[in-house]
Amino acid sequence: MNKKFGKNFHDMDSFYEELIEEHMDPNRPKSMEGDIIDVLLRIKENGTTSFELTLDHVKALLMNVSAAFVWAMAVLVKKPLLMKKLQAEIRQLAGKKYLIDKKT
Repeated sequence: MNKKFGKNFHDMDSFYEELIEEHMDPNRPKSMEGDIIDVLLRIKENGTTSFELTLDHVKALLMNVSAAFVWAMAVLVKKPLLMKKLQAEIRQLAGKKYLIDKKT
């Protein structure tokens, strides 16, 4: 069991590390800018916290955000009427756009 946990941890750590590296690339597409990873990296660089924010902290926060998202999706799957209501609200806000950006 410990071996499985170790492998899963390594896989997730590598995944988050790759995401962070992509966001640190100055040549990345503009469409990738402005998400939570950018915000966390900016906070890390600016030192605007009362403690030193490390890349491990960023990875841990990303893991928590991912877990919250999975939890929310699981709730929506269990409550189809709520999911339909949410889908209708998103479609109303988005209009005919295929891709929703932060300006919407």
